[in-house]
Amino acid sequence: MVSSGGMFELGFFSPDNSRNRYVGMWYKNVPVMTVVWVANRETPLTSTSGVLRVTEQESWSISMTPITSYGHPIHQGMKFGWNFITGIVTYLSSWKTIEDPAPGPPGDFTYHLDPTGYPQIVMRQNKAVKFRIGPWDGLRFGGIPNTRGDPTYWITLVMNKNEVNYLEHSVDRSVVTRFTLSQSGVGQRWTWHDVWTDLCQLPKDPEGWVRADWSNGCIRGTNLSCQGDAFLRYSGIKLPDSRHSWSYADMTLEECEAECLRNCSCTAYKHLDLSKGSGCLIWFDDLVDIRALSADGQDIYIRVASSELGEILMSLSFVKYEMVISRESLPEIHIALMLMASFGWKLIRSYSRSMSFTGAAQRQREDAADPEL
Repeated sequence: MVSSGGMFELGFFSPDNSRNRYVGMWYKNVPVMTVVWVANRETPLTSTSGVLRVTEQESWSISMTPITSYGHPIHQGMKFGWNFITGIVTYLSSWKTIEDPAPGPPGDFTYHLDPTGYPQIVMRQNKAVKFRIGPWDGLRFGGIPNTRGDPTYWITLVMNKNEVNYLEHSVDRSVVTRFTLSQSGVGQRWTWHDVWTDLCQLPKDPEGWVRADWSNGCIRGTNLSCQGDAFLRYSGIKLPDSRHSWSYADMTLEECEAECLRNCSCTAYKHLDLSKGSGCLIWFDDLVDIRALSADGQDIYIRVASSELGEILMSLSFVKYEMVISRESLPEIHIALMLMASFGWKLIRSYSRSMSFTGAAQRQREDAADPEL
C-alpha cells in the first residue's frame, strides 16, 4: 500500500538476518530498505503467511505510540510529543538489535519530549535519565549545537492547553531526511542523496567498501618518501586513535615538528595541552578513525609527500586556505614560491578556515633512525 504522496509504502518486511515478519512503513523511492515505523514490534509473525486487514472498526487502542524513526513525513503532520486530549504520547525508541525492532535491553533507549515545567527533550535508558537536550528557546533546544535545522528542514515547538509537540518542516519535499535513535543511544540525522558519494576516494579494500565494510579505511594517493616531506594543518578534526602515539609534556609545537621529521614512521602531530599551549602528541603509521567534525574539532598536522606539494599549492588559488612557511622550509619549496610570485600568484592569509603548510630541511639518514624515538 502506497501513501497518497507516493513517498511511503506499507507492507510486510523482515529485517536483515531475521526470519520474523513485521508490518511496517518504509520509503518507497529509496533503494536501500529504510523502515520508519513498525506496527508489531514485540509480536512478530514467525511464518511467511500473514494478512493485514484495514477495517472501519478500531482494532486496538493505545496510550503511547513508539516510533522507530522519523524525518521527511513531518510535513504531513507527524508530531513528536504529547496530545493532552487523547492522551497519546509519541516518542522515539531504539531497536533491541538491528534484527529485532522490539524495545528493550541491551539498549532500551527512548527519546521523549518532557512537558513537565518548561518542555525539553530527554533521553532515557530504561527509566533513568541519561541526557537532557535543554529547554526550547524559540529557535532550538539549547543543550546541543546545530539543532535549529539546516537548509533541508526547520523546526518548531507547539505549546498550548491541548498539546506540546515538536515538529520538523521540510524545505524541499524531494529531500528525504530522518532522525533515528541507535541501539547504543546515539541520535543520528540521516539525509538521502540520489548520487552515491564515497567518503573515501582511495579505499584500501574497494570490494569491501562496496559491501559497506569500511573497517580497512583509506590509503594515501602518494606514498611518503621521507625525503622532503612536509606537514599540512587540518582544522576541525576528530583526532585519530591514540593507542599508537607518543606524548611529550614539555615540547613546543616547533620541537614537536622536529621530532616528527626525524622519524619517517611519524605521520602526524598536534598540541597535547590546548589550555597551556604546550606538549606534543605524535602518531605513527596509519591514522585510524580520523574525520572532520561540524563543530569543536581540533587542529592536526598531517605528513604529506613532497610530490603532492605542487598540486596543493595550485589548489590554494581556488580554495580559501592560509599558507604559512616555517623557518626550516625546503630549498625546493622556496624556489617554487619564488616562481609562483614571479607569475603574480597571491597567497591570501585571512580566512575563517586555514591550512598551514610547513616543511623542513632534509635530514641525514641516520637522523631518521634516531634511537630516542
